[in-house]
Amino acid sequence: MWYLYILECIKMSRKHLGEIVFYTGITTDVVRRWHEHRGMYKSGWMSRNRVRPRRIVYVECLFTNDRYKAEKYERRVKRLSHKRKVELVERWRGCNSELVHVLDDLCRGGL
Repeated sequence: MWYLYILECIKMSRKHLGEIVFYTGITTDVVRRWHEHRGMYKSGWMSRNRVRPRRIVYVECLFTNDRYKAEKYERRVKRLSHKRKVELVERWRGCNSELVHVLDDLCRGGL
């Protein structure tokens, strides 16, 4: 099963220090992927853009085992404006308070 996730990240470059950006991705294991992002791998989008993941703010089960379909949906979400992503995240967090607490614990190192 594939999941779409959005990470709230902080820009670490001098020019944009502290600016909040979103990273959108897909995975079959959200917890594993979170730990990979926190490991600060040397290559990839986060490294190139000097961005540090702060917390998981959105998770959606895509109910498919087809990677192509998951990637297609991911591209649609990535194209949303920052404002639209904020609205999506706020709406989702308002409806999933129990999961939000679990994710926040994970991001603080609780899982």
